[in-house]
Amino acid sequence: MKVTILIAIIVVVSMIFLFANNTNNNQTKEIDMANNKIKEEVINTTYKDIQTIYFAGGCFWGVEGYFKRVDGVVETQAGYANGLTENPTYSEVINGSGHAETVKVDYNENVVSLEELILHFLRTIDPYSVDRQGNDVGGQYRSGIYYTTQEQAERVKRVIQTFEEKEGRKTAIEIAELQGFYDAEDYHQDYLDKNPYGYCHIDLNTADDPLIEIDLNLNFLKDESLKNKIGELAYNVTQKNATERPYTSEYDDFYQKGIYVDIVSGEPLFVSDDKFHSGCGWPSFSRPIESDAL
Repeated sequence: MKVTILIAIIVVVSMIFLFANNTNNNQTKEIDMANNKIKEEVINTTYKDIQTIYFAGGCFWGVEGYFKRVDGVVETQAGYANGLTENPTYSEVINGSGHAETVKVDYNENVVSLEELILHFLRTIDPYSVDRQGNDVGGQYRSGIYYTTQEQAERVKRVIQTFEEKEGRKTAIEIAELQGFYDAEDYHQDYLDKNPYGYCHIDLNTADDPLIEIDLNLNFLKDESLKNKIGELAYNVTQKNATERPYTSEYDDFYQKGIYVDIVSGEPLFVSDDKFHSGCGWPSFSRPIESDAL
């Protein structure tokens, strides 16, 4: 009888432990899911930094189809850029209006950088071909990157220069300020979504492949510009390995609901629910919003 009772007790205790363990696992999964949802909302709303760049790389059906697959690209538009006339039609473009078939790419710089997009672009084209990509021949199929700000110009030129030095030869890519962009006709927009077996000179599946290795400094913010943006203390801590004095942070005794983010990149790091008072003089958290956030 004692043995039977002992076995029963062991079974009950094991069931209780198993139930508690499963409950904890489920709670952890629920918290992780909630944190991931919060992180996604933060990236896609509060800390979205939308920029625009224009790529000409042959037939714009394939160029648009490719960039739609790149993480961080939020919107694309096929059109005509840097020609001799305004509001050209497709017929006028193929008959010598001087425009290049171009894709306007809106992207979230907190997710994908301009430099990374240029490396994607280099993957999709023959950078040495003049007025031709794939089977398409003509001035409208030239390769080009069209910028709208001086900062973009410097960044684009720096990437292409680094690429040319690595390859040991000049490219035929036109790098120029945007001189007008006009939307292409509706049937050209999202063409490969509507016609998945339509003509394309680009292997769209390569959008998920690792980018080429090239020695690029992706931080193009000048020191003084970054310092003015985030403040001298934050600059010294994040860029110069300085340490903030304990008990001086405005967030040490701050418990308002919200998300704590990287002040430089905007990347979400912690959720306020995981904040606790450690007595060390600096904000403390039991865990990051995601295991790879730090």
